Amino acid sequence: MNNKHFPNSLFHLLVCHGADPLAQNDMIKSFLDRGVGCYTGWTQNASSTHGDPAAVQFFQVLCNSSANPTNTVQNAITQISSAGHSPDPGTSAVLVAHGSNAMQIINCYIIKEISNITIRDPSGKVIRKGFHDVLDAVEYGTNQIIGGKYSKLKIDHNVELKKIKW
Repeated sequence: MNNKHFPNSLFHLLVCHGADPLAQNDMIKSFLDRGVGCYTGWTQNASSTHGDPAAVQFFQVLCNSSANPTNTVQNAITQISSAGHSPDPGTSAVLVAHGSNAMQIINCYIIKEISNITIRDPSGKVIRKGFHDVLDAVEYGTNQIIGGKYSKLKIDHNVELKKIKW
């Protein structure tokens, strides 16, 4: 990472202790020294009850295109705190920002996966659609299922990625 630079980027580390005070002089400093504009993370273990919704809310606030003025990292952290997620009531973990907490996300897009799966019998008749059946093994080269309750059946799997304005 010595020669990598991330100018004006936002680094949101969604792991426990991602912004632990013990990391301030090495990992966090390394990212900021390489141009990261803002580094955010939890000071301790965050429970899934509060850490997961906070992660979603963080980007919902920053990507809210109707906000005027545009929301900042500080706005996101303030709203997460107001929602009762930081500090985490069970662990005391706090979501914090290092660097510029005035950073914003402009023109936010998400990549959405649209995926379809169809299971056909040997004659081609559709017998199931969707992900609700557990398949034991798939031979990807021929799309022939080689194990499980649908042995010797054919699956069709179509994945499409779309860039969508948030």
